Amino acid sequence: MNEKSAIRFLRIAMGTVMLLHGVMKVMGGPSFWQNLGGLPPMVPDIGWLELGLGVVATLIELVGGLMLILGWQVRMAAAALVAVMLVAFTYHLPNVDGFRTLMTNTWPLELALVLGAIAWMHPGSRGSGA
Repeated sequence: MNEKSAIRFLRIAMGTVMLLHGVMKVMGGPSFWQNLGGLPPMVPDIGWLELGLGVVATLIELVGGLMLILGWQVRMAAAALVAVMLVAFTYHLPNVDGFRTLMTNTWPLELALVLGAIAWMHPGSRGSGA
């Protein structure tokens, strides 16, 4: 397997993972989206904003995952997915209170790092097929 094939495999695999994350959120429906788009504690509860942010995150995961699978605008898709995963990490971070909980709450950061590597390594952003 050469480097180009390895990057293609990683792109398609991560695209599939992100697409499945998005599908799971779609199946959760509006109440799930509202919870997903939760705001930090210092910001007053604004239902429509929380719902809107949840819908945006869901769409980025769906469309971004599909773009990675297809190899179209890979850098842009991966960068958008990195942003979503970094925000998700900030919501999981307060759940960490030791090594055991660290390992179960850092997965969004791990995904962000892999997606960042895809954006960095990908040879082109116009569907070069890599």
